[in-house]
Amino acid sequence: MSVFITVLFAAAAVMFAAAFFTITLCRPEKTAYCEKLARNRNFGVILAAAALFWCVPHAEMVVFDFMKKYLLLLAAAGTVLGYFFVDYLFARGLGGLLILGGYSLVHGSFEYSLPGAAAVAVAGWVLGVAGILVSGRPAWFRDVIRCCCRNRGCRITVVAVLILYSAILIYCGVASCLSR
Repeated sequence: MSVFITVLFAAAAVMFAAAFFTITLCRPEKTAYCEKLARNRNFGVILAAAALFWCVPHAEMVVFDFMKKYLLLLAAAGTVLGYFFVDYLFARGLGGLLILGGYSLVHGSFEYSLPGAAAVAVAGWVLGVAGILVSGRPAWFRDVIRCCCRNRGCRITVVAVLILYSAILIYCGVASCLSR
């Protein structure tokens, strides 16, 4: 099984877990607890490290040859510096993963010649734009969490979007397996 397919199924599992988190924890009485997630440094450093290390193969194509051997070191240093100096680390790490996930979804849908590749590409672009918004304005992520805690309709909408993206990722994984 290729790395692309494995990542798709893992991302779908993460989306289902996020939907479960949204349904079970986001309640009006837990608003203060849930909104702290956007600034959580311990979980955020995991997401930020994943995003930074995921960037390394992409960066190898655009950096000078003498810098290639330092990319992993720079990603590790960026992770440590981010832990100490970046506010809203969880939201920014999540945004980075959404951007890279959107890129991979667009790239993979055409590389593997998936049926309905254009629709999958649009879903990838929307995912990437969401990542840009979350990275650029991380307080909006906190506001979405607040909305989910206070408003049942918002909670249902977020869960529906997460389940829709899980279905898209599962479709991509199954379709790319069948197209081989």
